[in-house]
Amino acid sequence: MTAERYSPAQDVVAARISFIDNDKDFINEKPYMSLLPSDGTFPTTNCTFSSSHTVPIIDMRPNLPLLNRKKTPPKDLLTYVQEVTDITKTLLGAEKAICIDWRFRKASPEDSIDLCEDKSYARDLPIEPAYKAHSDLSPQGGWMTLRAYLSASELAMVESKEWRARVINCWRPLVPVVNDCPLAYCRPSTVLAEDCILYDRVDGSTGGEGTFLKRSDKHEWQWVSKQTSDELSLFQSWDSSDQNFRGLTFHAAFQHPNWDGVGLNRESLELRIIVLSKIQPDGRVMRK
Repeated sequence: MTAERYSPAQDVVAARISFIDNDKDFINEKPYMSLLPSDGTFPTTNCTFSSSHTVPIIDMRPNLPLLNRKKTPPKDLLTYVQEVTDITKTLLGAEKAICIDWRFRKASPEDSIDLCEDKSYARDLPIEPAYKAHSDLSPQGGWMTLRAYLSASELAMVESKEWRARVINCWRPLVPVVNDCPLAYCRPSTVLAEDCILYDRVDGSTGGEGTFLKRSDKHEWQWVSKQTSDELSLFQSWDSSDQNFRGLTFHAAFQHPNWDGVGLNRESLELRIIVLSKIQPDGRVMRK
């Protein structure tokens, strides 16, 4: 895929995204990434990554409608989590929304984008942006997440297809504007099953299964330029009604090649929220 396939009116930046590159090694073992404390005797991961190729990334900003944004002063974490959970529930017309995780990330020009950034399960310290092309979950990993966080009755409603469950990522800058290290999203319709590599997340609690994305010229990547702290990005990590890899949103941070070093380094907060919606007899999702 080259920038020439896009309209001249579209702003396309060529940037480096880190992709898994040793899939040939996984004939006899499964990829994994461990967040457990390490004494150096056991590798944190058996994966290697490469950002040697640049990827054209389309700016979605020109196609976004003007937003009626309202500045609000920073609040404590728990208040913010509840507010974003309520916003997500309302936007999706859901019956329930449950925040299950959050991550505080901070970028630096010295970040090594081909090394593992999620080195700790702690939530009170910042970690590097997620530079790897990935989805937090896999088709099976979503069910593992539901079993870990839903009640037995809630899970039964999803398994019986009375409810639809989605895992939604909510990403928001904490600095006035992101110039140095934005988030890129891969258009799901351009991803094939053979592009995806499942991996185990080992964290000492429920664990889980995620998906790395192999590089392909067929993929279409997009981003939102100059995203501000007033703007909240929501994207789907898993969907009980779409049990293939196109129900996932692969994403990755990238270091903007044209950043002039002026302004604050990116800081961001992301939430992961389980959203439950009733399904009508005709198969449509019922909105509240």
